[in-house]
Parts: sequence; C-alpha cells; structure tokens
Amino acid sequence: MPYLPFNQDLNRLTLKVTNVAGDKAKVTWGSETKEFSKDQLAAGINLTAEFNTSPFEPAFQKLQGAVGQKQNLETMMIKQWITNFRGLPPDLKSDPEMQQALETMRKAFISYWQKLEANVRQQLVPVKHVVKIE
Repeated sequence: MPYLPFNQDLNRLTLKVTNVAGDKAKVTWGSETKEFSKDQLAAGINLTAEFNTSPFEPAFQKLQGAVGQKQNLETMMIKQWITNFRGLPPDLKSDPEMQQALETMRKAFISYWQKLEANVRQQLVPVKHVVKIE
C-alpha cells in the first residue's frame, strides 16, 4: 500500500467528527486506538490509511481463503484434467467404459466445485464494527 495511492484515491472510509470538546480525541476502531487533533477530525481521517488493521480483515481473510481453494481446484481441473483429456488416443475416446469413467469424474469435479463455490458465497457477510470516539 505505501507504493499505491489506493487509500487516498479510492477508499471512502472517512471519519469526520465535529464539536470535539478538547484539543484532541481518541479514536478506537477494532482493536487499535489512535489520537487525533480536533482539526484532523473536523477535516476527516481516512480510517484505513490511519489504522494498521481493521475489523474487516478476519472476514476478508476467510473470503480470500475460500476463493483460493476454489481457484486451486479450477486451475487443476483445467490444466491437468480437461487439457489432458483432449490428448487421449482415439480408441480410448470412443471406448464406452472410458467415456463412463470420464463422465463420472466430470460429475465429481463439478460437485466438488459447487461446494467450494457455495463456501465462497457463504463468506460474503456484513461486518459489524464500532468506531469509538473519546
């Protein structure tokens, strides 16, 4: 992130606080607390640029892990199985027993892929979080 202007250009998690009683206030987001001046808070602070971690990270990590599992299966299915099926000798391609075996494998791959796809979708959940200002 230090090499890209992502937070400045695209991140919209900006906290603006008006009517701060003192010169400074503590802001807690997730497990991290930082202190900001009254002027900084009035102008708005970019939460993801200011805080090293966010309450979204555990959910993002679970989602990323589920997507990675699905992508690994998809890569293996395409690069190792589907691509290699094309190279079967003609007599095996026309063999009914081989066709049945390939169809069984295809169904098994699709079934497993569907489970991984459903797991990815289950990871897309709202994240509830609190921003505390003291």
